[in-house]
Amino acid sequence: MKNKIVKMKSKNVFVLIITILIISGLFSFLFIIRTNNEGKDITEQCVRHGPKGIHLHPRLEIKINEDNFIIPKDIGIVSFSCMRPLHTHDESGVVDNRAVIHVESKEIRSFALSEFFIIWDKPFNSTCIFDYCTDKGELKMFVNEKENLEFGNYTMQDEDNIRIEYTTMGAK
Repeated sequence: MKNKIVKMKSKNVFVLIITILIISGLFSFLFIIRTNNEGKDITEQCVRHGPKGIHLHPRLEIKINEDNFIIPKDIGIVSFSCMRPLHTHDESGVVDNRAVIHVESKEIRSFALSEFFIIWDKPFNSTCIFDYCTDKGELKMFVNEKENLEFGNYTMQDEDNIRIEYTTMGAK
């Protein structure tokens, strides 16, 4: 009788261990699939906090007719376990009207300013910021206080101060 109980306990422990291994393997597989960004569009990639190949913090300020435009918090935050490689955490305007763009990726590569706007789902290029276009005003961009004509093509660097200004004709 004792041997039968020992065999049943051993069998139960074996089944439990196999079940745990299968579940662990499944979660590991799903995690790898979820965090493998190779070949994915930037709007579909997920990154998590932790060791990165690249981790930059450029700052972005937007002025429309000299008024500060508040850049929302959580741009590119999909869930607790998924953030886009370019995202914000805080709302701009709290300290110095500049939002910190978090550039985080295991893939070491350059990130253009336009990619942040793509994730944000807002238009930005050399002729328009949001619905404000150069047919009705002037659009300028400055990087570290120097005018920059690359606009969306600009490759962001750590601690950059990027300012985009749009002025409607006759608004000055």
